[in-house]
Amino acid sequence: MKKKLLLLLVLILLPTLSVFAIDRRKPQFLNETSYMILPMPYAIPGIGSGLMGIGLAGNFLNSYTDLYAVNLSGDAQGTILGLEDIHLISETLIIDLYLQDLTRAAVQIYSQRGMNTLKDDYYLVEVDKVQSYQAQLRLSLFDRKFEAFARQWKQKVRIVNVLDAEGNSITGFSQEAEMQAGNAGFVVDYTDDWQDPRKGVRAWITRSESPPESNLSPDFYVMDVNLGFYIPMGQNSTWAFNYFTSDAVVTKEGQTDKAVIQSEVEASVTSSVCPTGAQACIDGVLADPTVQAIVTSQTELTWANRKYGTSTSLGGDSRFRAYPQSRFIGAHTLYLSTEIRWNFSTEVTPFNFWIWKDVSTGLQLAFFAERGSVADKKSDLTNNMRTTTGVGFRMVSASGYVYRIDLTNGDEGTQPSMIFNYPW
Repeated sequence: MKKKLLLLLVLILLPTLSVFAIDRRKPQFLNETSYMILPMPYAIPGIGSGLMGIGLAGNFLNSYTDLYAVNLSGDAQGTILGLEDIHLISETLIIDLYLQDLTRAAVQIYSQRGMNTLKDDYYLVEVDKVQSYQAQLRLSLFDRKFEAFARQWKQKVRIVNVLDAEGNSITGFSQEAEMQAGNAGFVVDYTDDWQDPRKGVRAWITRSESPPESNLSPDFYVMDVNLGFYIPMGQNSTWAFNYFTSDAVVTKEGQTDKAVIQSEVEASVTSSVCPTGAQACIDGVLADPTVQAIVTSQTELTWANRKYGTSTSLGGDSRFRAYPQSRFIGAHTLYLSTEIRWNFSTEVTPFNFWIWKDVSTGLQLAFFAERGSVADKKSDLTNNMRTTTGVGFRMVSASGYVYRIDLTNGDEGTQPSMIFNYPW
């Protein structure tokens, strides 16, 4: 405990004590105007693939504010809107707003927590309504060497079906859920550039609250520690390292009687299929072996979440990029990664293709490897580590975006991802 408090104190004092030790390569708040209006494919592990139409106005009217709208078609359908970098006090107090309204999506739910599930050991939860609202407030000081932030979000979801891994419907039902949560933390950025660091150290500390949804739910919080180390290679390239841990801390366990939890799960599965509550209908649904397997799996997952809590998962476009979003979950997470970011061109190249305008300030190839694990008991974290390797292409821009394509390979195959900005 004393070591953690000392680390926290050092991280807080570091920007004040050494604010001038590393010079920034360029201004940390960019206002180069950019825009993008074009269709492009998306590939997000665990979400699927399809086509998205992007409308982006970066640094609108030479301000710091970015506006964007994304329309999704394919495996996921709906609209995403964002209004970011609204400076209430210039370069100091900033607000970000985010809205998501999906009319179709399918989320993979794996049958067990931990690292021992197989590639197809999941079922699909199909939804036809996902509405999310998020607001973030940031305080930026010392030329972005220190930032504190607080986020709050709310989400509504309607589940309409459950399918097996091959897409076959298991049981159709309609259920709505609503949740809200928030987190807060700070970033100490002791590097030569916030957007594209080539030397220095960066640390993120985040505490996420998970308040109980009912008297059956647990009360826990999650502490994330994320450290980035950047070692210069030659004049323009970087060897980057990332160390990330996430730990759930349960302050009050929820209902952990498995018989009670199983009754909850059974009622949830049968309530919409058998709206009148007829026992014959309920018995018929629960007699299906596939439904029985889902009830058993969901009972175990709910019990573990109420007993241990759930930390930040592995999988997706930032950590364990060869695996679907939230592929591995548990109460504790350990993730290690390294990237060689080779900037083969740092020529400043303005471009305007009518549908896409920006200024390229760097073209980069990245070669990376990741290693990580999750577990409900911290002592088990290193017992079953997995590894991925990959290559990526990035374009760093003067508008503040890093356009990124990664191709990552793991023991379950190769996974592409296309997204903005660095993974860490």
